[in-house]
Amino acid sequence: MSESQTIAEILTALAAAYPSFKLTAPTIRIYEQTLRDIPVDALRAATLDLIAESEWFPTVAKIRKRAFALMSSESESMDAYEAWALTLDFVRDGRGHPIISKARQFDVPPLIEQTVRQVGGWKHLAEAENAAADRARFLEAFEHTIEKGQYLTRQLPQIVDLANRLSLPFTHPSEVTDGANATRNAD
Repeated sequence: MSESQTIAEILTALAAAYPSFKLTAPTIRIYEQTLRDIPVDALRAATLDLIAESEWFPTVAKIRKRAFALMSSESESMDAYEAWALTLDFVRDGRGHPIISKARQFDVPPLIEQTVRQVGGWKHLAEAENAAADRARFLEAFEHTIEKGQYLTRQLPQIVDLANRLSLPFTHPSEVTDGANATRNAD
């Protein structure tokens, strides 16, 4: 994890790269609070990458996004179209057929498995009559799942801790209804 001194050095380098930006003490404090959970090497690489590409001093959000993208090797992951093509290969190989899928073990990436469940499941895709609509729904669900995962990965530790402390226990709607009925029945 990054130390305050290291973040201050990185911000000083950023300020040198963007001479029109005025680096103030409050700005440094905010950047230190919001970047300290990122490993130093990733933080340095992200800021250098942003200096090379951006005309403007990067926001905390841009630095975090770039650092986590570099750490997750997003460039090596498949995009939604590649995932759809692979999904179609699994469907053609019998993944959506109940008898064949039990006979064969498929090595389906978890992200594809999750996305297929979101759009109706393997059987639905195997029997679907509107491939264009299924493709559109799959691409949208895949992108949403990727974005959600990236957001959760980039989330500030302070926010995660606060959310965990403030979160209410999950109550299924049927439990609420059953409790209300029990109260009425007792009267």
